[in-house]
Amino acid sequence: MLTRKSLLDAVRREQVLYRAITLKDVLNSSGETFIYRAFEYVLGREPDPPGRENYLSKLASGELTKEKILLILRFSDEGKRNSDRMKWSDLLTLGLRLLKPSKSLPPSPVPLNYTTTGFGGLSDHEYADFEAHFRGSVEDVRRHLKVYTPVILDLQEQCGSMPVKGVDLGCGRGEWLELLKEYEVAIQGVDLNDTFFGRVQEKNLSVVKSDIFEYLKASKPESFDLVTAFHVIEHIPPDLRMAFLRQILRVLRKDGVCILETPNPRNLLVGCGDFYRDPTHIAPIFPDTIEFQGKIAGFSQSAAYFIQDRKLLETGKYRFDTLDHYVQVSRDFAWMGKK
Repeated sequence: MLTRKSLLDAVRREQVLYRAITLKDVLNSSGETFIYRAFEYVLGREPDPPGRENYLSKLASGELTKEKILLILRFSDEGKRNSDRMKWSDLLTLGLRLLKPSKSLPPSPVPLNYTTTGFGGLSDHEYADFEAHFRGSVEDVRRHLKVYTPVILDLQEQCGSMPVKGVDLGCGRGEWLELLKEYEVAIQGVDLNDTFFGRVQEKNLSVVKSDIFEYLKASKPESFDLVTAFHVIEHIPPDLRMAFLRQILRVLRKDGVCILETPNPRNLLVGCGDFYRDPTHIAPIFPDTIEFQGKIAGFSQSAAYFIQDRKLLETGKYRFDTLDHYVQVSRDFAWMGKK
């Protein structure tokens, strides 16, 4: 018989159950049960109907994993207000689970006559479409790249009446080439992708179709005032990155500058998952790592910068005092080396 006492006892048991639930319990559940437990565990409430259907659909389609849903909830505005509900060790666990390779399918044997385009198994055109989908519009990228124009103005002052001569390695769609043309910089793009090469040519910009290592090796010493490579170094195997920096140093003139931009693994969401969305990414590089490598390679100045509020902030001046700082820090960072 249902009485007031039995009803209150049932409510108390349910409250104890939710208080005792662990991250393991949440991850071991599936489907709609997982969605309910995730909301309760992170936000302390049941999901609203639109949220439940949205996450349930994306979980079923594979668009989102359980780990990503939990992180999205945690770093939502509501999740930040309830940040004490999830432990730091739970976030670390989720990050490690995202980094762990899937064991669901064994690797298939590679035929002896297998060849690759170098773009994660995608054709040149398919990879160009992939970048257009995930990187953003040409206008957005151009707007972002304007953060580096003070460096160009300094180089122009340094070069006096002579034009700044530069090369952009892995120029892609040519946004940086277009921007520097407005500043009357003698810039040449280099890209191996046929689709990118053709699109840059259509814009009447200077471009060479070549592997960037082959291009650097064929270039004479002290050929350039400026060498840039945006979102390139993460595509280079770690054991070749020092050689890449040394080749750049060789082709730079005295007081020349190199600018590299790459995804920022100090950003929790980038380092734990988003970096691996691109199938051609090999491994991230940390800001202090490339600062050290730049010094070892021989650059007289080697510094990394976070890109905050459309300004460059030295990474050493950014304070990681709270967990939220690891999410709010820029998703990309820049490294600059001077010869």
